[in-house]
This record gives sequence, structure tokens and C-alpha cells, in this order.
Amino acid sequence: MAPVYFPLGLGVLMMVLGALTFVIEASEGLNADDKAKRPQFHLKSLSLIFYVVVLCFIYAVVFDYAGFVFSTIGFLLATLLVINPGKTKQNFIITLVFAFGMYFIFNDLFQITLPSSPLGVF
Repeated sequence: MAPVYFPLGLGVLMMVLGALTFVIEASEGLNADDKAKRPQFHLKSLSLIFYVVVLCFIYAVVFDYAGFVFSTIGFLLATLLVINPGKTKQNFIITLVFAFGMYFIFNDLFQITLPSSPLGVF
């Protein structure tokens, strides 16, 4: 069995189990007759989940072309600006520190080469 099949199978299994958990919890939350306190699914929560899932797919597609640093900066910044609104400066700092920090940790410390940008900088 080729090394690519295990991570691929694990990813598919995690997506299926996550979707199954989401469907079960959503249906129990909508049909709850008991007095148990369940989190209610609101349209805002569902739209945020959908937004992050779309961003993850875009990140996965752009990752090889834009490189780790630029694609991670775009993904984290787009996510943080929605999750943490009104704190733009803090979001920029967190994004830059995380992206460059992870790049240097993986590239220099672990000696794992991450995709570089077309500019050849990072």
C-alpha cells in the first residue's frame, strides 16, 4: 500500500465522521423534547462554519501555488477577521507571527521543506 493512501483514507474518514456528528447533533438539537440544554444552531453559526469550510478548500488549492507563508497568511487573516472582528491590528500580528513562526520551525528546526512561493522568498 502506497504511503499516500493512509493520510487520504484518514482524511476521508474524519470528514465523514465529522459530517455524521454534525447531522446527528443538529437533528437532536432541532427535535429536542427534553429539557436538556443543547446549543441551538443559528443561521450565523452555520454561515460561519460554511465560510471556514470554503476557506479551507481555497487554502488547500492555493497552498502549492502561493507557498506556505502567503497562503497561510491569507487563510488566517480571512478567518480571524470574521471570528475576531474589530481587532485588525491584533489579527495581523497573530497571522504574521504564526505564519513565519511555523515556517521557520518546520524549515529550520525540523528540516521539513514547505512549499515556497513563486517569488522564491519563502
